[in-house]
Order: sequence, then structure tokens, then C-alpha cells
Amino acid sequence: MLQDALSGRNCGAIVFAALASVALLANGAHAETKQPPSTKKSGTKIWVEGDSIKSSTGSTISTGGGSTRTTSGDHCSYQAHTAQQALKDKDYKTAFAGYDEAIAWTKKTCGITIDDFQFFENYKGRAKASAGLGDDVAAARDIALLLTGGTFAGQRLTRDFVWMTQALDGAIKKQPENASFYRARAEIRDARADDFWIKNETDREMSFRKLSLDDRNAELRFSKTDQERASALADRHFLHKALKNPDQAYADISKAIELDPKGEYYRRRALFNKDRKGLIPRTEAVVDIEKAIALEPEKFMYYKLAAEIHEGAGETDKAIDSLSKGVALLSPKAPMYTSFMSKRAELYRAQGQLDEAAKDYATLSESSPRNAKWRARRTLILLEQGRDDDANKERGMIKAVEAKVPYSKQTLYSEAFLCDATEAYTKRRAKAGDAIAPADMRTAWNMGATLSLAPLLAFVGKPDPQLTKAWNALSTYIRNAQKKAGQKPGGLAEIPKLDGSATEQLVKMLNFVDAQLKTVEQVVRDDMGTQAGAMVAVSAAAHEAEVLSRLGTPNRTLRSVWTIADAGPQTGVACAVWANPMSKALNSLGDKPKKGETQEAWTATKTALKKEIYRLRANAKQSATKTKPDAQTKTSAKTSPETKQANAKPDAKPSAERTRIHARHILVKTEDEAKTIVEQLKGGADFVDLAKKKSIGPSAPQGGDLGFFGRGQMVPEFEKAAFALKPGQISEPVRTQFGWHIILVEEAQTSASKGP
Repeated sequence: MLQDALSGRNCGAIVFAALASVALLANGAHAETKQPPSTKKSGTKIWVEGDSIKSSTGSTISTGGGSTRTTSGDHCSYQAHTAQQALKDKDYKTAFAGYDEAIAWTKKTCGITIDDFQFFENYKGRAKASAGLGDDVAAARDIALLLTGGTFAGQRLTRDFVWMTQALDGAIKKQPENASFYRARAEIRDARADDFWIKNETDREMSFRKLSLDDRNAELRFSKTDQERASALADRHFLHKALKNPDQAYADISKAIELDPKGEYYRRRALFNKDRKGLIPRTEAVVDIEKAIALEPEKFMYYKLAAEIHEGAGETDKAIDSLSKGVALLSPKAPMYTSFMSKRAELYRAQGQLDEAAKDYATLSESSPRNAKWRARRTLILLEQGRDDDANKERGMIKAVEAKVPYSKQTLYSEAFLCDATEAYTKRRAKAGDAIAPADMRTAWNMGATLSLAPLLAFVGKPDPQLTKAWNALSTYIRNAQKKAGQKPGGLAEIPKLDGSATEQLVKMLNFVDAQLKTVEQVVRDDMGTQAGAMVAVSAAAHEAEVLSRLGTPNRTLRSVWTIADAGPQTGVACAVWANPMSKALNSLGDKPKKGETQEAWTATKTALKKEIYRLRANAKQSATKTKPDAQTKTSAKTSPETKQANAKPDAKPSAERTRIHARHILVKTEDEAKTIVEQLKGGADFVDLAKKKSIGPSAPQGGDLGFFGRGQMVPEFEKAAFALKPGQISEPVRTQFGWHIILVEEAQTSASKGP
């Protein structure tokens, strides 16, 4: 009764009813103590009628008899409060009666399935009550029914493993030829094995897999129809896969298809063949998934597997087509919509269909406006296309979305984004055939150092004569370049003498540096190229940040983060050189900056950049003295997207005659992964196929192809290893700052050879 609930004897029911009333009233409803007469008054009407709360929409919430019963347009349930308490008190007879009544009412009133949460819970309660009463067979029947309640029903019951297993054991003793009981116990044991798999407890996992296999064998033996036998075989197929019995796993799923050729079984065999080696399994996988789709074209997940299979076979166009068909079946609000769209965008980008990829990421941004990830992906594509204005708009949107996020956690300053942006600019230069000479890069670096250090050292009262001389020389260069470009030759302004407080003087001097940097960066971009202009900005920012951190004003170095995050990827210097130490500097800032860490991180950033620039210059000079590159050798630097990132271990002496080689590489995170790949290659696996599937490098979609390159274009370790290999040879794995690499040399050219 409602009065009982109000007096505290049925609190759960009244809270539920009260919340429902509040929700209705919040939507424009008004309450009455009895059914109101029909009027033209708008809004939903609700009223109390006996033990029930009713509404003019047809919804009813009833309390009484120790339960809450709800019926509405989209919800129908029976909460057996008395039965729940009785079960806790081990009053199994009362509990059974309460749950039995709940199940009967729900079947009659709701017409819903076991998938419904409350219906599921009521069946579980009745099963446990039956077990408590010693009726294992009745408990087992309910348990078997529970395990049909959706894909994750077994996982929902793992906390009930002990009493359910005991009930099923008892039921099987009484009815040893009941296939459904063996199936239920196998499902429970499988769920338990999955728990141990998640915890990485392999021995215990395998123990439960074997117990489950015994149950599947018994289920198969006592199944009476072809459909039941096919179901048992399909489930046993998974167990044989887990227990490393691939031949039996294949035989089981094939027999299941023979007995009951349904789409799901074809899908399972397609999934199994997808992960097997060789052309035949891959071909069978394509055929099977196409049959699954033909049988059940409404199953969107079939299209996801089809896309994975086609992608593995190198059929990217077909993979995109499969994803497009899957997307057509999904609402933008569906959980899998994002997965399909993002994968399609990724494949479009790998195919070079950048406009299509950008459209997909734009769609994802619209469907998830607070998620900066998709805008970041679109930004990278726009950068690669050279659509800088559009890219800057996306950056602005990302900053707005993450306005309240600490800088250290913002997308645009993350190592991942900076490295991806570096790759995007590298691809862009490769298409344009635009690459800067290492000597010009070093010149630009020195310009940036002069722009920052000369004014800042003057500010602290320690002007450097050499820097003053360099400042004047830079001013002359700028003046001449401006005159050459038909501009008013202004050069650089004189370093000012400032007044005011120390803080005011510092702000004025930084503003002065900004003004001069803007002039120099633009002139250098026009005269020497985008890379050089970006390097001027990066160098100025890195040197400035080191000085400011030494002056005890670490938070002012945030401006250097902004500059380097924008210009760093444009320089072409591998992001691993500078992004990590800069991130450490950024992480040290905040309300309580860690001054020592900031200074150390900025010094590391500047030093790493300087070493890389001087190393590239030294390599170029060394290469020039050893060989005389032909025209195509010079071009190769413009077409290799990973020339500053590849790395591997040498295993032979390099040939002095070879000046260019064509190589591929596979980059992975761990030594174990690399060793496994080497073993697969020795066993006959295809290098290109493994690179596409396993490599984490940006050349993965191209099968790890680095194109032709000469000496001085790669880091020393990679160059030494690659030039040591003969065409067709594969290196052993080697650890680098990027991970573990395996190299394959495809062709080699001498100075007399013609380019490809």
C-alpha cells in the first residue's frame, strides 16, 4: 500500500514512485488525487488511484505486495522487493514465490525477453531460490535460460559462479543426457576462463577452457537436432582456438556450417581464416564473409569484418566499400557509428583520398563536437593538403573545446599530435619536391639563436660582442633580401635600452624580440623556404626559453611551447628529437612551476635540436666527399617520408660502391614483437603484408616502403645497417629511440647506375 510505503515499511517502492512523479511533473504534468475530467488543458496529467500512480499517457506505477510494477511506452518491469530481501535472509520458499510471481506478471504484461535487465534479475533470483530449496533441475533450467540473455550473459553471472556450478553439477547427475545443462555449465566456465585471461593468469584460464571443452563434447553428444549440434560445434570451435588446436577448430566450424549454414557461422570461419597465414585462408575468408552478408545483410558487424579482411588482403577500395555499407545501416547516434566512420577515414587517408578522409572526420566532429580527437585528425589532413587557413580554423576550434584543459594535456601540444603533424608536413614537402639543404637549416638555426640571445643578454646587462656582430650581419641580410624582393629595406631595429621595473623591461624586450622574429621569419620563408623560416622560429623559441628559465621566470616559457608546437613540425626535424623534452618542460609549468625541471628540459630541447641539425650537416658533407650524387640522388631526399626516423642494426660491412638503396622497414614497440616478425619472415611470410599489419611507422600503409635514399639522409645507425645489406637481405631487430626495426633492402645502385 502507498500508506505502508509512506510509513517506512516499503521505502524502496515509494522512492521509485516519487522519482517517477517528479520526472512527470518536470515535463509539464500536474497531479490530481483522482482521475481528472477531460479538459482542453495541455500537459500530461497524473493522479493517485489506490496503490498506483497513473498518467494520461497510459503509464502506471503500482506498489503493494512487496513490489513495484511499472508500465509505460518504453519500460515495463516488476521489482520484487520482498523476494530480494527473502533471498538475502535465505528464506528460499518466500523468495521463490516472489520471483515466480514477478516472472509470470512480466510475461503476461510486458511481452519482453530475457535480455531485459529486471527480467534477467528475476530469473536469476528464482534460480538461486530453487538451488537453495535443493531443486537443482529447476535451478538449472533457469540458469540455461539466463545464458541466452545476450552476448555477455556469462560475464553478468561470473559472481554467481559457485552456486550455479553446484546447481548444474546436481542437475547433470539427475539428468545426465540433458544437453542444455552441459551447455550452461560450459558457458559459466568460459566466462570464468575469460576472467583469468583478463588477469593474465594463463594456467587457470586453460584449466577452465579444458573443463568447458569436456562440457561442449557432452553437449554435442546429447544434442538432438542438426541446429543444436551446429551450435555446440560452433562454440567448441572457439575453445579449440584458445587451446591452440587450429585444425580441430577449423573442422568444427566447417561442420557447423554443413549442418546449419547460417550467417553467423560463416562469419566465425571468416574470422578464423583472417588470422591464418597464406593466400588460401585469406581467399576463403573473403568468400565466407560475403556469404554471411548475403544471408544476413542487416548485420552491420559483418561489414566491419569484411573491411578488415579486405584491408589485410591489400584491397583497400573493397574495405572502404564494406565500411560504407555498414555506415548506411547505422544511426549517427549508434555506438559503432564512430568506429566505422573513423576506420573509413583512416583508409581514405592511406589511399591518398584526403578530401574524403577530411569529410569523414568533419562528420565525426559534428556528431561529437566536444571531442577534439576528430578535429585533430582533420587538421593533420588539411596540413598535408596545404590548406593552412582551414587547418588554423580547426586548431582554433580545438583550443575552444579544450579551453579549460591544462596545457600539458591539450591535444595540440601532445607528442602524438606533434609527431603526426611532422609526418603531414613531410608528406606535403615530398609531393611538392621541396627540401632544404642541411647547411641552410644550420644557418636558420643560428639566425634564431641570434634573434633571442642578443636582446636578452643585453637586457640582463651582459651584451656579447660576437652576438652584436651577428645581429648586425643578420640585419644586413634581411635588408638585402627585402630590397631584392622589391620591399622597403628596413633590416632589424637596434636593440633598445629600456626603463621601468624589471618585469616591465622584460615584457618590452620580449615584445621587441617578437617583432624582429616576425620580420626575419617571413623574409627567410620567402628567401630560403618554409623549413628554414620555421627553424628560425624554433631556434629563437628554444634559446629564449632556456634563458627565461635561468632567469627564474619558467611560466613565461609557455610562449615558446606555442611557437615550437606550431613551427616544429614544419622544420622536418624528427619529432622524437624535440617533442619529448619540450613536453617535459610543459609538464613542469603551472601554479607551482618546477624551475629546475623546466630549465633542464629546455636545455635538453635546445641541445637535441642543435645536435640533430649539426649531425645532418656533417652527414651531408661526409657524403659529398665520398660520392658524387647524381640528380636522382638529390631528389630522393624529397620523396622519403621517414628519412630522419628509420633505425636498425648492421649485420655486414657496407659496400663502398653503393650510393643509393631502395629499402623497406617494419617498426614495432617491443623486442619480442620484432623477433616474432623476423621468425615469420624466415618462415616465408610476406614482408609487405607484415609491414601493413604490424608496423607502427607512417610508411606502414605503403608496406614500409622508404623509397630510394643515399648516404647522409638517414640517421647513422640506419644508414650503416641498410647499406650493409645486400638486395633481398633482412636485418635482425635493433632497438632505437623509436622502437625496434627490421629492414629489407630491395635494390642497390652505384654511382654509375641509373635511377628507378
